[in-house]
Parts: sequence; structure tokens; C-alpha cells
Amino acid sequence: MLAQRMVSGDVKVRRPVRSNRSAPDPTPPVENASHRTEGWIRRGYALEESGYYEEAIASFERAIMLDAACLDAWQGRGIALAQLGYFEEALASFSRATKLNPADYRAWQNQGKVMMSLGRHREALAQFDRVLLLKMDSYKVWYHRALALDALNKTQAALASLDRALKLRPDCYYAWTAQGMLLNKLSRYGDAKASFDCSLRLRRGNFGAWYGKACCYALQGWVSPAVENLQQALKCSPYVVRKMVRADRSFNMIRCTPQFQQAFQEEMPEPLPNWTR
Repeated sequence: MLAQRMVSGDVKVRRPVRSNRSAPDPTPPVENASHRTEGWIRRGYALEESGYYEEAIASFERAIMLDAACLDAWQGRGIALAQLGYFEEALASFSRATKLNPADYRAWQNQGKVMMSLGRHREALAQFDRVLLLKMDSYKVWYHRALALDALNKTQAALASLDRALKLRPDCYYAWTAQGMLLNKLSRYGDAKASFDCSLRLRRGNFGAWYGKACCYALQGWVSPAVENLQQALKCSPYVVRKMVRADRSFNMIRCTPQFQQAFQEEMPEPLPNWTR
């Protein structure tokens, strides 16, 4: 399955690594209840942007205590919960937002993304289709809809959805990468390579496109270009690429070749033991 992203950002949801620095503490105004609510919301989004998700949730909940019908507070709370991996709680928060304003597409879209994280792809697709009734020109919705269709093994429909996304946003490098991955699945290797090259012209350090090109060549049994592109991907994101290659059947045709094994062993040492501390 292709990478999933939250509306508020383009990174897969995972529990963040916390630093020793203190969380920023913008103090909310105290003039009246409305101003206090707005202050807690601003504080919540500032904390969320800095990766302090627990503190952000607390701020959004303070805003909700002051105004239970505050759409932005429920929306922000849902995003922070999803970033921490609390997907069911995030769904409940987004659901509350959709009830407060059914015409606000953001919460419907975020619900779909959380459902993708939970493996509920058919429900996610229904959510993205609902969003398109409200905002047909959102390239991100067409992109996420393609991910849902791909997860449901509807490759041709996923390609059509990506085509809509790219017509709306031709410089969306990750949509070009996703298109290349789908074309690989259909054995349309020339078209796949063209998509990856387009992605790399837009963002040279895009490990997904280098990795996709490596898969494209490996699936055709071309060892040297597969290894060269895989090494470029490793330079961009070594840990992620190492993990992906070990489980990816795209490399099975060339995995036992001396050139692949030599490059793989040099670039991909075994991880150190995960000692209990």
C-alpha cells in the first residue's frame, strides 16, 4: 500500500520522539470566554505544530470546556490524537466536528485518513467520495482516494484518481511517485520510469521515487540500474529503505545475484540488538 498522510501534514502518523526541550507556552488571553477559547485553540495548534501532541490535546480540551460547539477545537484534538496513534479517539473527535458543521470537508477527509490507518479502506473511500461532493478541486482528496482504491486492489480506478490529482496539481511529486508504483504493478515499466523521473525532477531527494525506479528495474531483472537506484534511495532514507527492501518481493528476481548482495550488505548492516533498558 502507498503512503498515507494527514490533512495537516504529509508524514505518516506515528508516535513522535520527544525531546528534552520545554513545550512552548503561549498564554491564552483572559478578556472573555470567547477570547479564552480562541487563545486555547491557537495554543493547541502551536503545540501541535511543534510536536507536543499531549499538550496540544489538553489545550483543545480546555477550549472545548469553554465552548463545546467549537469546530476548530474538535478538529485540532482529532489531529493530535491521530498523530499519537489514538485512532479510535481521533475518529470520535472528527465525528463530532462533522456533526457541528457537515459542510466542512476537513473533518470528513481526516476521518478517511484515520480509517486508512485502521485498515478500513472501503469506509475510507466512502469518506473521500463524500469530501469530493464538497470540494471537487482538492488534489489531496483525489490522491488519498487513490490510496484507498489501491488498498482495495482497484488499480485502474486508483490510476484514474491520481490522474485527477495531477491535473489539479502537476507539481505534486508524491502523486507522481504513487503513479509510478501503480504502473509497476501493471508491468507498464516504461511509463512507471517516466513517472518516477518526473517526481525526481520536482524533488531530487525523494527516496520513494528512487526506490520505485529500483523496483521497476528489479522486476525486469536488470541488476545494475536496480542497485544504483536503490543506493540513491538509501542515501535519502536509509532506515526506511532497508526495512522495505527486506520484505519487498519486487527484488526477488535479483536478490541472489552477487552485485545485489554485495551492495545490500555494504549499505545495509544488521541492526544492533534492541536491549531492554
